[in-house]
Amino acid sequence: MTASPYPAQAHFFHVLGHPVRVRLLESLDERPMAARELLTVFGVPSTCPSRRLAILRRLGVVRSALHGSTAVYALRGRELPALMQAADSIRATLPAGPSERRRRRPPS
Repeated sequence: MTASPYPAQAHFFHVLGHPVRVRLLESLDERPMAARELLTVFGVPSTCPSRRLAILRRLGVVRSALHGSTAVYALRGRELPALMQAADSIRATLPAGPSERRRRRPPS
């Protein structure tokens, strides 16, 4: 009997389902970046991108390499940007969700 792939897929999408992680992946799609470069992109405390990058590394979608004493992060493979583009295309065709409806509401 083979194990179901659904729990692993659900975990994969759950990990990718955080706005900071999505933004990290989009930044790394442009080019490999050092952690300190990513800090300037985000303007957040230093532990935030580092913690998120560690999660993405454990998932296997980001890799890191040392260049001197600097860790440089990059996407592993080209499938993830295609998946993210597909998600954007699908999202654009869906009715507005609760958070999008709130943003579109005119001010009172």
